[in-house]
Amino acid sequence: MDRAWNMHYEGHVIRTYLDDNHLWFVASDLARALGYRDGFALTRAVDEDDKKYLDVETGGGRQRGAVISDIGLIVFAARSPKSFSRKLLQWVLDELTSY
Repeated sequence: MDRAWNMHYEGHVIRTYLDDNHLWFVASDLARALGYRDGFALTRAVDEDDKKYLDVETGGGRQRGAVISDIGLIVFAARSPKSFSRKLLQWVLDELTSY
């Protein structure tokens, strides 16, 4: 992992990591912000190529956690029939153009 930092979506902290020239978003943070039960519920809707597991910082130290690539999050937001999808897509595109 090259870098890690926090982004903010709808009042929620979304941890991100730069790895392999892609920005990766912590699935559990996105799930919390979007009203999903957990990160696993969210990652089921993401293609296998667009998710992986990294050691992420948690309140209990570093743990393995699911992360979703920048491309995977864009595709997820574009395909989602949920009411938040357009706002999420705009947010992620804005964030990607600023990093």
